[in-house]
Amino acid sequence: MKATITKEGHLYISRNGARLKAQICPHHGGITICGDWCPHFGEVVKRAYMHNKRGQKSLGYEIATCGEILRLERVVDERL
Repeated sequence: MKATITKEGHLYISRNGARLKAQICPHHGGITICGDWCPHFGEVVKRAYMHNKRGQKSLGYEIATCGEILRLERVVDERL
């Protein structure tokens, strides 16, 4: 998965090369986009992951949201 955090702080995710889609907050009636306005939204963290059977590591990213941790291949943070 790949993610973009817009200048406004909204989270968009792309799965399997599909276009980016807004992630909707499950706590606001399905009308609010997930984003850095929420106290559950964490900062982007770089991580090294075991990538294949040979034990090669690859760089990945994590973002905490609503008690879940999204593991991502790439993150574009437009807030920077």
